[in-house]
Amino acid sequence: MNISFGGPAACHAEYQATVNELWQRGVVVVAAAGNQHGDPARPANCDKVMGVTALNRDGFKASYANFGAAVGLATVGAMTPEAPGAGCWRMVAS
Repeated sequence: MNISFGGPAACHAEYQATVNELWQRGVVVVAAAGNQHGDPARPANCDKVMGVTALNRDGFKASYANFGAAVGLATVGAMTPEAPGAGCWRMVAS
C-alpha cells in the first residue's frame, strides 16, 4: 500500500499504530521519503515502512531527494530528464 503523504516530522504514535496494524495483516507499506534534501519524511520514517527515494539519471542520489536509514529502495526520479522506460531500480542498504 502506498501511503505517500505526511511531512518532514517524526513518525508519531498514531502513524506507527496504523502501520503496525497493516503489517500484522500482511500489507507491505511503501512511502516516498520526500523531496526536501533532508531526512526521510513521515510516514517513510516509521518502522515497517519501505521508504523510496530518487536517483538522478547517473544512478546517484538526486539533489532534491531525502535520504537516510529509512530508505530501502531508490530509482530514477520524476524530476530527472530521462526518456520513457530508461529508468533503473537499485536497492539501497538501510
